[in-house]
Amino acid sequence: MLESSRPRETGLHLAQFLTETKVTPIGEWRRPARVGGLRIGGFSFALIDLGTSMALEATVRADHFLIMSCLRGSAWMNVDGRSISVSAGTGFVARPLQYLKARLSSDCIRLVVRIESHLLGLDKYPERAQFTVDGPAMRPWFELVQFLLSSSLLEVAEHDPALLRSMEGVLFGLLRSNSLRSLLDSKHSPIASSDVRRAEIFIRAHAPRDISLKELAEAAGTVPRTLQSHFMRYRHVTPMQFLRNVRLDTARDLLLSGRMQVADAAIECGFGHQSRFAHHYRRRFGESPSTTLQRTE
Repeated sequence: MLESSRPRETGLHLAQFLTETKVTPIGEWRRPARVGGLRIGGFSFALIDLGTSMALEATVRADHFLIMSCLRGSAWMNVDGRSISVSAGTGFVARPLQYLKARLSSDCIRLVVRIESHLLGLDKYPERAQFTVDGPAMRPWFELVQFLLSSSLLEVAEHDPALLRSMEGVLFGLLRSNSLRSLLDSKHSPIASSDVRRAEIFIRAHAPRDISLKELAEAAGTVPRTLQSHFMRYRHVTPMQFLRNVRLDTARDLLLSGRMQVADAAIECGFGHQSRFAHHYRRRFGESPSTTLQRTE
């Protein structure tokens, strides 16, 4: 278990179990970060308590899946442009392909599991799937993980490759046959159609300014009706809802950085009405903009 108040050292320690990670404190680092981890075959586990509000940016490779859960506190994740709010007792499974960013509350304790993709052997995969830790899909698997992490079996297994393979097999078998199957229910989402991807690029480049659906469709090389249909199919939101979410995510970044007040962040991200901004922000993140800002003080 590493205890450190140095961002670079903490990020390098995380890289041993997960992937290269840039760790940036939001405000004053109040106490040392505590990071522990272990490997069981194709599974890597990391238990992370960073000690203060923190921004993370992880290097992404396409050869692994991640299961991330908050045991305490909360986190806001951005996986390939899709925002995921994670509260205590919840989590998600995803296979990042482009980038992964996070904002963590000061009391956040996370369990992150990296799984080599060849182990699961899924040709298709979800962009994300969320779960509750004690829900029927994931409870058996988390109970097994808790048992393995808290028992002395790991000390024995370090000197017994056959036992280590057996432990990996049990983890894999339960995840593949029960938890993952129940969670995903064989409903895999394709990445996106070309017009949706073009629209997303245009949105991220011009999000603060006023954009109409017609202009967005033209930038995507299609017509509004087709773009609406494809966004609902691949992103489960309309193009304009996606635009609003990008603006909200950017506003949350600004608030968590502590560089802007609520009104300034709203204007900077293209929201002309403060009350509407606050309404949509609360629906997306489960808290008011002012509450987010207070966490940086």
